[in-house]
This record gives sequence, C-alpha cells and structure tokens, in this order.
Amino acid sequence: MSAAYWENRYASGGNSGAGSEGANAIWKAAVLNDFVATHHVGDVLEYGCGDGRQLELAEYPEYTGLDVSATAICMCAERFPQYGFHSLPLPWPISADLVLSLDVIYHLTEDDVFEEHMKDVFGSALDWVILYTTDEDRIDPDFKPANHVRHWPVSSYVQSAFPAWELGDVLMNPVPHMGGCDFYIYGRSEDRRLRSPSPLAPRSDCELRPRARRLG
Repeated sequence: MSAAYWENRYASGGNSGAGSEGANAIWKAAVLNDFVATHHVGDVLEYGCGDGRQLELAEYPEYTGLDVSATAICMCAERFPQYGFHSLPLPWPISADLVLSLDVIYHLTEDDVFEEHMKDVFGSALDWVILYTTDEDRIDPDFKPANHVRHWPVSSYVQSAFPAWELGDVLMNPVPHMGGCDFYIYGRSEDRRLRSPSPLAPRSDCELRPRARRLG
C-alpha cells in the first residue's frame, strides 16, 4: 500500500512534499552536510531518496539512493549521474558509513513495512544512522492525518529493536512540518562496527554506471 501510493504519486507528476523544499530543505541540508564533513563520512546511503529535491542541496563524497518508486529512481538517475540509484527491495545487501531515512518513517502505514524499513536502515549502516521523522504514537481522536501518514514511537522502538545503537543527539527543527519532524542521530559502538568490501553493485536500475556497497 505505501509503495503503491508513492509510485502513483511520482508517476502522475507529484513530488516528495513540503519536507524537501524551502526552509525545511535548507535546514536539513545544513545539518547533514555539516555532519558528513565533521565526521569524515566516506559514503551515504539513503532509504527513500524520492524525487531528489533534497539531494540538490547535498554535499556527499559518495551517495546511493534507494526508493520503492521506480519512477523516482529513474528521475534521480537522470538528474544525478554521479550517484547510484536502485529500486527497493534490493536483491542483495548493501552498506554505507552513514544511512539516512528522511521524511519516510511517518509515511509507512503498515506494521510490517515499518519494521522492514527500520531493519534495512540499521542493518545497512556501518557507523551512523540519521532519521528525520516524528517520534510519537499518536492516538489523538481529533487528529486525522492523510491516508499516507502514520506516526510511530521511533526512539523507543530503536532502543528495543536495535540495542547496539545509541541515540547520540536530537536536533529539533526550527521550521517544523508534518506535526514536528526532528533529526535523531544514532551511532554504533566502536567494537560493533562492520567492515565493508569493495563496491560491486550496478550504478542504477536505469542502466547507468555502478556504485554501491554490498555486505557479504
């Protein structure tokens, strides 16, 4: 259901929404670009790259974008030939120093899709995970979100499901939208960090040149 919604949205000319434009996009890019530079991140993997509007502001040395929408993947592959893009689900494991999930989690309306997304995100990260999301289990009977929105208690879920990861920082958005999204920055303890082999995957599902890491 979630995947079908986004494919239909992009295929019919829609975009990634308010989180990837204006003041939100500028602030998010400033936070992410500073983190990548400060922590000497070598490569970035994003689950839910969307139409690439947020990526326009990014300063990443290497990047691979993943999305459930084949239309979005081909749009991004055409606009950003220097990066790699692939449709989800992937037929092989993948990893990167930093894994992102930006404005995705509150759009996952099914339990199993949410759990799979979180497993993919934390399972792909070598050192860091950054989530940009709401963090609540909203039960307000007067609140009627769009049919593609569901809010999850993200921080408590991560603490329970992924105990090897520690919440290092929460950055509150000065220009919130969608009920209040913030950055949740997670780090893996040094002794639990994974090592990744050389890049092996194709550049994108739209027949561009390769770059993406695999595990195993």
